[in-house]
Amino acid sequence: MVKTAILFRKKSFDRFNQENIFYILVLRDGLKIRDGLKNSFFILPSNEVEKKIKENAIFTVNNNSGYALNVKFRDQKIYLGNTDHEMSYFLDDWNLIK
Repeated sequence: MVKTAILFRKKSFDRFNQENIFYILVLRDGLKIRDGLKNSFFILPSNEVEKKIKENAIFTVNNNSGYALNVKFRDQKIYLGNTDHEMSYFLDDWNLIK
């Protein structure tokens, strides 16, 4: 299982929240494969970030001046916050950007 937390400023998110903005997180598995560590890419469109903020999967921190995004990668599935928000659709799907 891979677990990470990302913090970003609310002001920056509000200013640059557009359809053509994507958040790409690189998740490193930690299991050795032939060419090194395996990377997976969590590609999250900004409109999905906004939706998950409203659903409290991404929550405010620092007196509402920022957001915290907690990601869990377990058994080839990805979760935001807790296991109620399964987001595997966005894992390694580069077609979202095209």
